[in-house]
Amino acid sequence: ALKLAASDPNQTADSLEQASREVREATERFNHSNIQLKQAPEELKQAAAELGVATEMFNGEADRLKGEVEGVLGRVVLIDVEEGDKEWVLVNGIKERIWGYEGERSRSAMLELIEFLAEHSSDLGGIMGLKDE
Repeated sequence: ALKLAASDPNQTADSLEQASREVREATERFNHSNIQLKQAPEELKQAAAELGVATEMFNGEADRLKGEVEGVLGRVVLIDVEEGDKEWVLVNGIKERIWGYEGERSRSAMLELIEFLAEHSSDLGGIMGLKDE
């Protein structure tokens, strides 16, 4: 290929122009990638800061919700029902989730209790009452 290029000046010029174009394109791609690479740490720092703020907000809301759950649990009592009554399964489901929450004090146990109560909210009137103070 070099002998052919050397024997034909037009071919040599075309080959050099093509090679030059390829080098410019490769340089542009490299520079673009290099700029992105230099921006990545800054973007990562920004994302980490945003995640930190979101985590603080989540933790604050979770703590607030925990206080509300504990306040409700401190004010209500489950009414005893006879085994075999239709409410018996519901009462035991609530008790299990309360015991799970009180034993673990974890957010997942708290959310499980909240979800269970929300799912059965229309049935709670006959099995829950306020504690006498």
